[in-house]
Amino acid sequence: GTKTVGDSEVVMEIAGQPVVKAEYQMIAGSCQNEIKQQYDTDIVNSKDFWVTGESGERPLDKAMQLARDTLAFNKTVAQLAREKGMTAELDYLSLTAQQEGENARREEVKESGGTFYGITAFGIREYYDYVYTQAEYELTEILKREQDISDEELQAIYEQNQQEYTSD
Repeated sequence: GTKTVGDSEVVMEIAGQPVVKAEYQMIAGSCQNEIKQQYDTDIVNSKDFWVTGESGERPLDKAMQLARDTLAFNKTVAQLAREKGMTAELDYLSLTAQQEGENARREEVKESGGTFYGITAFGIREYYDYVYTQAEYELTEILKREQDISDEELQAIYEQNQQEYTSD
């Protein structure tokens, strides 16, 4: 028979970082929603929507590519974070355990009348995005500190590329 892949089994590796089935499905599901928004409702609701493409490009292929691109970005962030000595655990299985702990902590604070910011409980996708956004920010700050560039050099770069920083 056909082997079933469990949610916690690695289905691919990107930038030396594992991607488990549940993570891929979560990202792919979000990408499907993004792709659906590019089409009219009647087209999306058609029986063969995912496998029938316009000009040779199927929505399914677009969603899968978007999922791969999203995962490639996130896993590159995770790899660079590790290389720069950041201690955040960014693999999916660690994130699900962290999410449960964070939700329990928030519930305790709420019940005790304490203050916390944001939502009462994270879904896994919200927590995943929250942690990766934070890691990306911290990584960006580390990389900026590593660059030795003066205010004068930044000003010169800005002036050379001013059209990219203004809008009509």
